[in-house]
Amino acid sequence: MPNRVTAHVVFAACAVVFWASACSPAADSPIADLILRIDSTAPNHGAAEVSYLDLEALDRLQRSRPTLEEWQEILAVYAGGEEPAPDATAVLGTYSISGDTLRFTPRFPPMTTQSYVARYDGAALLKRVGGRVRNERKTVVITGWSSAAPGDTRVVHVYPTSDRLPANLLKLYVLFSAPMRTGEAAARIRLIDDSGGEVDDAFLNVPQELWDPDKRRLTVLFDPGRIKSDLRPHEELGLPLQEGRAYTLTIDSEWRDANGATLASAFEKRFTVIAADRVSPAPSEWRIAAPARNTRDYLTLDFPEPLDYALLRRVIIVKRSSGEPIAGSIVIARDDRQWLFSPAQPWAAGAYILEIGAELEDLAGNNLTHVFDRPHAPGDRTSPPKHVELRFNVR
Repeated sequence: MPNRVTAHVVFAACAVVFWASACSPAADSPIADLILRIDSTAPNHGAAEVSYLDLEALDRLQRSRPTLEEWQEILAVYAGGEEPAPDATAVLGTYSISGDTLRFTPRFPPMTTQSYVARYDGAALLKRVGGRVRNERKTVVITGWSSAAPGDTRVVHVYPTSDRLPANLLKLYVLFSAPMRTGEAAARIRLIDDSGGEVDDAFLNVPQELWDPDKRRLTVLFDPGRIKSDLRPHEELGLPLQEGRAYTLTIDSEWRDANGATLASAFEKRFTVIAADRVSPAPSEWRIAAPARNTRDYLTLDFPEPLDYALLRRVIIVKRSSGEPIAGSIVIARDDRQWLFSPAQPWAAGAYILEIGAELEDLAGNNLTHVFDRPHAPGDRTSPPKHVELRFNVR
């Protein structure tokens, strides 16, 4: 992952919210301390920990062999920037006890562009083991990397994450740790070739920059006129990226965030260019790995090529055979070649449908029904399908 932080970063006082207890515990009972730690040197890059718990209570908890759902009632981590809803899906991971500390370790590394909430419920622990436990509740919120000190805003990702990109690459996504000031992209983003020269007119200059609502994800389009072979800019200038050459995308540290502070550091993404891709993604070539019933294990979908990161998070829906959508959480992995889905409730045995929007694209803008660089045939009025379905069974 580019630009990954290499030192311990512990966020212990980002935003801590206490709820008053309905019962008054004994004065000498332990006072829990909840932290959510992100540490790039550790396995899975972090943990949520509740410390200063009663040793006898933790011993009884461990010997009671809680189920995953029972662990999550006591300590859980959720994606999002606020107190989780009662039906929210918790991040998957494992639980362990060390001394007076209860620890949750996520199965997959947290996304540095995602907000997370760690929630500890002493009442659930008290209900399970009794004894010297306060029934207080505590929550810690980390809003991406923006919990760091002011002036520490940075680029945390550029998608595609692969370092081998097609010559007709259509777009990039730049993700920041905090909301950014708009109107500066054209002056701050440059493309440098392997001779050290800047590639002129590589990107489409639009008056209205393409930001997400939070102003943390910017879509950068390569000039489509240079990519589509039947247009004059392509004939006169050619593709911005040339097969076989190496390039560096640079982002200037003088770019200011929404608070007026400059980026903590400049950013570079280096990559080489492979042949242009003018073939639509083929769902028939994708591999599905179905989970086991009565688990919340991931449904896994593997692709032979990277696909569009933002669309992967939006246009694939898991449904029961009856057509009812299933709530859950999504993870994109393996340089955008893998899509994983964990349901909010354990999988039941039976038949399921993956509904994939036909607008899903590869890195060159080819979607499931149309190649970006191929004009529609004159007189072709056939309506392409709106989605493609893949089926799988849980046993």
